[in-house]
Amino acid sequence: HGFISIVVQRFEDEIVWTQQTRLTEMELYRDWDYFISQIDSLRIYLFDYGIIPSWNFFLCGGTPELSNPQSWAFTWPSLFAYLMAPVYAIIALWICLSITGFLSVRALLFKRLVNSLASSTGAFVYCVNGFFASHFNQGHVTFAFFHLVPLMLLTYERAFERSIKEGSVPRIKD
Repeated sequence: HGFISIVVQRFEDEIVWTQQTRLTEMELYRDWDYFISQIDSLRIYLFDYGIIPSWNFFLCGGTPELSNPQSWAFTWPSLFAYLMAPVYAIIALWICLSITGFLSVRALLFKRLVNSLASSTGAFVYCVNGFFASHFNQGHVTFAFFHLVPLMLLTYERAFERSIKEGSVPRIKD
């Protein structure tokens, strides 16, 4: 196990952190250029023209913002884009969503395992797994939102439990 953790750590040091360093130097590659350009164009529309665009003429020869599932134009993540530079907005959003995912998975696991250490370990593994890391390194920013899935499950579970306590759950008759 020690050798595997050393290999994983070395991979993270070389791939994850060096790419984030390059990002702050604005070297655009893979899909990062698409998302950084998208955020930059939103900032141009808001700060230069005072509007939030329904059609983005700056990106890919013109793209509709309302029908693009990867657009941030009319969503809450755009607040990050308007408050800070694109690279920092993406990283800040990733950190916020990772923390949300961690806390949600930890709460879900704690209800089943009733062990704080096991719940925290499971949540940590969920947040730093290779699936999220590999997509983030490729610039697939929209994959960060998968960290919201445990929050949705937790919300549904708590609402269902509350409705059972209140007796408002429809029951199937025999």
